[in-house]
Amino acid sequence: MLNNHVVKNREMRFSISVGLIDDAPRFVYGKGQAQRRIDGTFLRNITREFKASGKEYTLEIQPARIRNKEGVEIERFAGLREELVEETLRMLSLKKAKQGEECVELRCSIYELQRMMKETGHLYSYRELRDALRVISGCLYSIKEKDKRVAVENFRLIEAIGIKSEGKQELQSKITVSFPAWFLKRLHALNYMKSDYDLIMSFKNVYELKIYKRIILHWKFVENNRPYNKLGLMSFLNDAGITPKKRLSENIRHFQNACCTLAHAGILSDKKTEFILPVYSRNGRKVIDGKINLYPGKEFVEHQKQNNTGKKLIQYGVQSLFSEFLQPGE
Repeated sequence: MLNNHVVKNREMRFSISVGLIDDAPRFVYGKGQAQRRIDGTFLRNITREFKASGKEYTLEIQPARIRNKEGVEIERFAGLREELVEETLRMLSLKKAKQGEECVELRCSIYELQRMMKETGHLYSYRELRDALRVISGCLYSIKEKDKRVAVENFRLIEAIGIKSEGKQELQSKITVSFPAWFLKRLHALNYMKSDYDLIMSFKNVYELKIYKRIILHWKFVENNRPYNKLGLMSFLNDAGITPKKRLSENIRHFQNACCTLAHAGILSDKKTEFILPVYSRNGRKVIDGKINLYPGKEFVEHQKQNNTGKKLIQYGVQSLFSEFLQPGE
């Protein structure tokens, strides 16, 4: 079900989805981080395998270290809260970004960040937003191809975040966000896709969010009544960083419910999502997986057509904003 804060006939606001970086299962969902901590403080690095554009990769995630409300240092992985904050920062950066030699800087107040997220139905306190910003800038990632060749090594979602307090008015604290070089490199290569910010923020579970992000990046050439059939249920859950339910029927039910939400938003067709349940053998054991056929909705077809026409965020003038970085042939 969609959040009621998203209304029809609205002015669309965009975020950016970046190939490989946004394919990687960088976020850790659920409330199990406290149980994973060693001595109540430390977290072991997480290693995950995933596929993107037909290639196999390994992702290593190193947690960030922050102080909790008791002033005790603890380690945290980025979760759903951090993912939504990151989307908001990307959206704001398209409106307020200033050029830098290696990164794009965004300057705003925590109050402005809080207000933008509240508009989409997500209300976080000053402390929650401050901690989320520190986790986003503190987690370290490394992606390698299966042959161990480094694809992207030791990168952060955000290069640096500075928080300048304004006395007792905590929400007026100024933040400066520096986007890393890989972000601009992908803009330079036009290796990004526009995504609907308000729609992303309206989703109420990670299934809806991850299906949308997957098809935005990989269902680029969409045709009416022609299905997207490059999706396996269990591989999707693995690549999205979602822990599967014990029963296959539960996973199918959650996926179908998410598809209904996307159909309501015009992303998928009202035509029923098709599940094919092949049985195959793996290491001598019978395995049942779900192969899925998705059909596009009219709004998604039009959105992807615009994405493929130059891939320019004309609404916010990004092409001209990054003109020094986006010269052909560089």
